[in-house]
Amino acid sequence: RESRLIIAVSEATKKDLLRYPIPRKKIKTIYHGIDYSIWNKNIAKKALSDLFNITTSKKTFLYSGRPGQTKGIFVLLEAIIKIREKLPKNFVFGFILSKTPEQERKKFLALVKKNNLTHLIKISKQLPYHKLPAYRKDAFAFIVPSITEGFGFTTAETSALNVPLIVSDTGSIPEVASGKVLFFENKNSDDLAKKLLLATKNKFTTIPPKKFHWDDTINKIEKIYTTLLK
Repeated sequence: RESRLIIAVSEATKKDLLRYPIPRKKIKTIYHGIDYSIWNKNIAKKALSDLFNITTSKKTFLYSGRPGQTKGIFVLLEAIIKIREKLPKNFVFGFILSKTPEQERKKFLALVKKNNLTHLIKISKQLPYHKLPAYRKDAFAFIVPSITEGFGFTTAETSALNVPLIVSDTGSIPEVASGKVLFFENKNSDDLAKKLLLATKNKFTTIPPKKFHWDDTINKIEKIYTTLLK
């Protein structure tokens, strides 16, 4: 029907939709927005050393989110295992992990213990959303090892903080990442290991700032509804 239109939250999502018999003209890309009142470079930091009970001299690679398979957390763990002897002694990995999926969380914790990585990997319980920006701001670099991403909120939010990123090249992540960034090949723990070591030497690529305002999102959606209702 002429009134039908599909809104994709990224060009990557649009590309996925085009694998099906959907006319290109029936798909419109409209990005989500970011709440820049809490995700911005001027917010005050909260010390990750306090959260993870480590010395203030440590530099922290940070992960925050669900421990689910699609989030790539086990790819990251494999990469850490591969560089454990090469990593400078003043670096650690911090994980702010959600409670769910519970089985995957238990699996991750067990693997950390099995591989004798408790000195290198520090884990915090899930934090309220409004507390995340201040802690993320204190990270040496933030890691997004996702295997799939429709929009990439975490990447866009961290970019707004001016915190360096190490991210997979999957889905929408290349569309929303900006600032100091290192991309690694999706699912490739060898490449991620290489990029982690490059990060310790501050060898990031710089991408011009990208902004995603909710007002822009809403205005574009309203225009679509106005057109369809006519």
